[in-house]
Amino acid sequence: MHVDHSITADQTGVVLERLVAQRGRAPEYLRCDNGPETTAHALIDWCRQTGATTRYHDPGAPWQNGYAESFHSRVRDELLDVELFSCLADARADRRLA
Repeated sequence: MHVDHSITADQTGVVLERLVAQRGRAPEYLRCDNGPETTAHALIDWCRQTGATTRYHDPGAPWQNGYAESFHSRVRDELLDVELFSCLADARADRRLA
């Protein structure tokens, strides 16, 4: 898991490249909302280079992305809401987030 205060399209590309290296292939598509980090040229270029496509869900319609919403909810409830991190480096050092 990538831990930061916010994440840019360039950082998203770096994380995706790391995952492609670990798993051996790029995802078939990225499901995302229409936020600036997912419509940025850097991420669109990454999709073109890897052959991935994007599938957007409507703003205010989290049920269209149920798996990710469920995962994010569990991470918040079972990890982030029960842990107290003193700083970003502390959160990054937590083995469960590495």
